[in-house]
Amino acid sequence: MVRGLSDGFDDEAWVTQIARPYIYDLCNEFVWPIAVATLSGTSMLMRQTTDHRSPLAIEKRGPGFRVPILASASGMAYLAFCPEEQRNAILDILAKSRHEEDKPARNRKKVHEALAEVRRRGFATNRRARRVSDEISLSVPVMAGDRLLAALTVRFACTAVAEAEGIQRFVPRLRSTALKIGAEFMLQAEQDARAAAGQPPIVATQ
Repeated sequence: MVRGLSDGFDDEAWVTQIARPYIYDLCNEFVWPIAVATLSGTSMLMRQTTDHRSPLAIEKRGPGFRVPILASASGMAYLAFCPEEQRNAILDILAKSRHEEDKPARNRKKVHEALAEVRRRGFATNRRARRVSDEISLSVPVMAGDRLLAALTVRFACTAVAEAEGIQRFVPRLRSTALKIGAEFMLQAEQDARAAAGQPPIVATQ
């Protein structure tokens, strides 16, 4: 079975409650648009974006925008770090798809090599041709312990920021932000479990 994030925790709820403040802060820092996407069927679904807050977002993408797994940085980041059983199930489905963007799944060896490179580097990249300037996306996984939650992505124009410069500038902050989101998710999950068991909440210490 192809599963997304949800195991009793609504995708929209956790993105709104936990991730949104972090990606707003990141957008203020980068200016370039930030997005959080989760797996939805056989594509990546943007749950929250900062496009409406970024003057550099030429093509405005809002919540609900979908991108193909194998032709997006968020999809490759998710696929690289999801459990092997889930990865194989997704690739099996994509290999049978008639959509052009899913055809690379038919060359399983090449896909696995690309995913291994994503895992080695810790982030995924994607370059999309546009009329004025190619758009580059960089994406990192959002983990809660060993559980994959989502992909955190920044998009920028390569005429303004070279890919190598973007990796150096943006990836460390994407990673640190993903760690904060994952840590807060785990804390919230523990608080919810304690509340369900009738136990007092965890009080943060200074």
